[in-house]
Amino acid sequence: MPVWFSNLVTNFFVHPGLAAAGAGLIASPIIIHLLNRLRFRRIRFAAMEFLLASQKRHKRRILIEQLILLALRILIVLALVALVARLVLDPSQMALLGGARAHHVVLLDDSGSMRDQWGETTAFKEGLEVVRRLVREGATRPDTQDFSLLLLSQPEQPLFTRERVNSDLVNRVETTLENLECTHRALDWVAGLEAAREFLSEEKAGIKHLHIVSDFRQRDWLEQPAVAKSLKRLDEAGATLNLVKTVEE
Repeated sequence: MPVWFSNLVTNFFVHPGLAAAGAGLIASPIIIHLLNRLRFRRIRFAAMEFLLASQKRHKRRILIEQLILLALRILIVLALVALVARLVLDPSQMALLGGARAHHVVLLDDSGSMRDQWGETTAFKEGLEVVRRLVREGATRPDTQDFSLLLLSQPEQPLFTRERVNSDLVNRVETTLENLECTHRALDWVAGLEAAREFLSEEKAGIKHLHIVSDFRQRDWLEQPAVAKSLKRLDEAGATLNLVKTVEE
């Protein structure tokens, strides 16, 4: 099977196997058309000269009618194949219709600014609670989603990598977060976002969500062309971005 055809059926059909098999059926109307043209045995006789003359006068009209009939037969076959194989005109919706798993990736800011405290909580503690809520909500539909957790201080070393979200993961995430501490350092957001993009690029299929959990300091985000460029590249990679702020101001 040609590569271009394989890519076509994969990108536009929920059931590409049925589409590939159905494509072969397109030949059936053409074969029937050719058989109909050959099924009569030609015997010449005197009166046939008048018939041939009449046929020549109407040959073009007959040919057009036959071609229209052939096209209609092919279209009927194509419609049936599209119906059975579930044609999708918008490839971006393929993951949803095909029942693809959603992959939730969290990039958690653990820089020194997240130590800011008010009352009995800090920006980092609020960020940890965001992660807990995300996993708990996913566990209400067990084994339908995947979860990964990256820290901004070491995004190339995920704490969780494509774990199925269920009650067992909720317990393991809770244990891990209890022992997690915030750093005292200023961290590079460009490096963290690029690491997250490379991590997500390994996901060849499915629905990708990147949750960026931070206090979003102005000095780190406003008028930062490099950060904006990294966010744009993430968007182009097909990831849905969700910016979660852990402070009021």
